[in-house]
Amino acid sequence: MQSASTLPAAWKPPRSAALRLRAQALGLAALATTLVASCEFPLPGADVDPGPGPPPLGDAPCELRDRSICVHLVELADQSLPDGVLDTDTSDLCAKPPLVPAAAPYCVIRAAALTVPAGVTVRAIGARPLVLVATGAVTINGTIDVSSRREALPSTPKSTGAGGGHATSCLAFLRAAQPKSAGGIGGGGGGGTFGGLGGSGGDGDAGSADPAVGGLPTLMRDPQPTTLRAGCRGGQGAGISAATKGGDGGDGGGALYVASKLSITVNLGGQLAANGAGGLGGDLLSGGGGGGSGGLLVLDAPTVTRGGRLTANGGGGGEGGSASAAGLPGADGLISTAHAAGGDSGAPSTSAGGAGGARSPIDGEYGANSPAAAGGGAGGGTGVIRIYGATGTAGPVESPGVQHTP
Repeated sequence: MQSASTLPAAWKPPRSAALRLRAQALGLAALATTLVASCEFPLPGADVDPGPGPPPLGDAPCELRDRSICVHLVELADQSLPDGVLDTDTSDLCAKPPLVPAAAPYCVIRAAALTVPAGVTVRAIGARPLVLVATGAVTINGTIDVSSRREALPSTPKSTGAGGGHATSCLAFLRAAQPKSAGGIGGGGGGGTFGGLGGSGGDGDAGSADPAVGGLPTLMRDPQPTTLRAGCRGGQGAGISAATKGGDGGDGGGALYVASKLSITVNLGGQLAANGAGGLGGDLLSGGGGGGSGGLLVLDAPTVTRGGRLTANGGGGGEGGSASAAGLPGADGLISTAHAAGGDSGAPSTSAGGAGGARSPIDGEYGANSPAAAGGGAGGGTGVIRIYGATGTAGPVESPGVQHTP
């Protein structure tokens, strides 16, 4: 788990070498130094010393160990991101060595001015978070989506948003969902936790002397992360045999960092999303999976205009299975202030999944208990949305609420 300590309000170069880009300060060179010198990607305020570099040459100062990197930084072209899937593990748009280490943990896309046109959806998937860096203005008229999504068989496999499902910062659940000690019925999985808490999984055979207890999430939020990290996965529902399994937990939302030395504008119609995936329903008498938490959105520029939608909502929990029917999956997090619904067939002998966290409340809902069915999976908590720089009024949809550091 990364530190949840409060970040300093002011950025203090040169030791805080982070993506707090300002024209009068170190600018883009600080980002490149951080990527070259560190395996971590610190958020503004994290204290990182990139170490000594060679002295500046001539009239063009450069703080980087590899002097050729500075040349690349001043020869950037304007970039308009294309519609479609962007795999952060394989895309040719991601910076390559020597600009970044050979095993860089982030996909970094650099540009002079960067635009996402209206009608374009950049669907970013893969193990690495997505970082967009511009020396000029960043303008978002379309959608950048680093959300995770559950499978919707038979046609749609699950997809994990950029960096989602791979976060090493997530604390272990306090308790995994369990079947009855005598077997025969399972508890629901807990929801993933990040900025908001995941809910507790529902109990199966509730009220009996030997219930199938649901999963318990960690009680520690990380509302002010100090590194670029994704959301946390929901817990697995408890199954009753190798052939009768609990629902899989939903993946946490991915991570997106957008930085500009000039400005970032998310216009009306523009969308940035890092939502968690819904948990799957349990097989017969098996617990539903917990929803994944929302991920992380960071906007960093001297001026940030919020006219569009920013969301990092949690996914809904999966329904617990009954003796006659498998449970339904929870919904993926939504690009709205609405809560993602838990799986719920409406049958009296089932246990519904909990709703995912959104604008209010930010915590995931508990999975339902049932005296006759397996426990429902809990909803995932929200992620985190953070803005650095001067910004005006809130946009039409921001869920959860934005954390702002001038």
